[in-house]
Amino acid sequence: MDYNERLAKSQAKMDELKAKIEASSQRQKQARQLKKEEIKQSMSEFDKALVEFTDIVDAKVNGFVDESVNNIQESFDELPNAIEDFADDVDNSVQGDINAGKENARIAKERREGKINSLKLQKQMNMEARKAKITAKKDAIDKANMEARIEDLLDYADSCQVMALSWALEMETALLAASEQAAEYAEKFGEKK
Repeated sequence: MDYNERLAKSQAKMDELKAKIEASSQRQKQARQLKKEEIKQSMSEFDKALVEFTDIVDAKVNGFVDESVNNIQESFDELPNAIEDFADDVDNSVQGDINAGKENARIAKERREGKINSLKLQKQMNMEARKAKITAKKDAIDKANMEARIEDLLDYADSCQVMALSWALEMETALLAASEQAAEYAEKFGEKK
């Protein structure tokens, strides 16, 4: 087999290898693009669902707390008036009963304050839960950014791989050309260089 045949055979193999690499590269790009689109779609759906859920929870919690606090406040605002009316009806000689009524009013007031503090604590816990959800959403966004960075690095690695193969093919072509020239030199001058 002479140099021209070897050169033609090597060139055919290189062309075939280049075509395979290009086809593989195209399939990888298409798969990555589909993955990116799926990630974007999932993040969009997640954001929308999170906003809707937060709005619903906020509305229900605020409505419940406001209504409960107003009901409790109205009930306890009426309580001192009821106690005073009762005290007016009671004879002054029954001072012990009046003192018991005052004590009951004090206890009722403490209970009311306890309930109000409980509602405030519940509201604060709901706010902390919302903060945790926002943090989780931020983490999900950070995750998506990292995934995009990984995809970019993989694309860069693929480009480097193609470049390395291209240089290897260029080197092989140069070696074949040098071999051909050496054979031609040997034919003309009878020496090897």
